[in-house]
Amino acid sequence: MGATTLYNFRTKQLDWTPTLNTDTHAAGDVVAAFETVTLNEGGSSTSPLKGTINYAIVHDIGAVGAQFDIVIGDDSDIAMGGAESAAAAMTTASQRMIVGVIDTSATWATVGSTGKFAKPAAFTPIPFELSGDSLYMGIIARASWNVDAADDIMVRFGLTIE
Repeated sequence: MGATTLYNFRTKQLDWTPTLNTDTHAAGDVVAAFETVTLNEGGSSTSPLKGTINYAIVHDIGAVGAQFDIVIGDDSDIAMGGAESAAAAMTTASQRMIVGVIDTSATWATVGSTGKFAKPAAFTPIPFELSGDSLYMGIIARASWNVDAADDIMVRFGLTIE
């Protein structure tokens, strides 16, 4: 039996700069409520968009280096209960829309004099199947965190699209 080569997969780099609440946050606080992150790949109820999130690199322009979770959902109805700068809470229905969580880890490398970056520890690729063209992402603090500017964080994801 010979091998079969498939060419229906492609890679994509996706950058997301969440809108951060610039308060001081305690562990468990909502730092960024869910935002729509458009993939620009199509996808519909008759032709779902399938893929995986394979890696993430977090750039911390403010050089705070706080540990946080990136919560990823697959439905526009997902909602992060609790106001920004307050403890996160989610309904059961919203919890079922979570396709993955990425922990940035507490280990940050310094880049020059004005930034840090973290490559989260290896995680199992996060599969998704979307009836639209967007994922929904939010951030929850895992440690105390004082956000200096609303655009201090940029996350770069590596995706595979089927």
